[in-house]
Amino acid sequence: DQPLELGEPQQEPRGKYGENAVEPPPGLPSTPEFDVMFQREWEAYITNLALKNIREHCSKNVMDVFELVMKEVPSSEIAQRLGLKRSTVSSMKGRVMERLVREVRRLRTELEL
Repeated sequence: DQPLELGEPQQEPRGKYGENAVEPPPGLPSTPEFDVMFQREWEAYITNLALKNIREHCSKNVMDVFELVMKEVPSSEIAQRLGLKRSTVSSMKGRVMERLVREVRRLRTELEL
């Protein structure tokens, strides 16, 4: 019998945070693809939660303007539909965006590790 030779221990692949990297079963996305999918889902969740939270502090008219902005309706058309000045539409859009950005930042601080 020949003696068993010990070589360098095999290092298991490590993930981004030091965890063992495991390839998913066939048919599931690879780790980088999964990471991208997960990040998109997380960002959508945070954004929707932020919108829900700020909706409580905005008038219906302001949220109507913002929803139309999100549907890429031009400001001039929004103003016409809702009987507002174009400058008022721009002002409302800016206020909601500012609140939304602040709320997304707050939620990320609170919910992300």
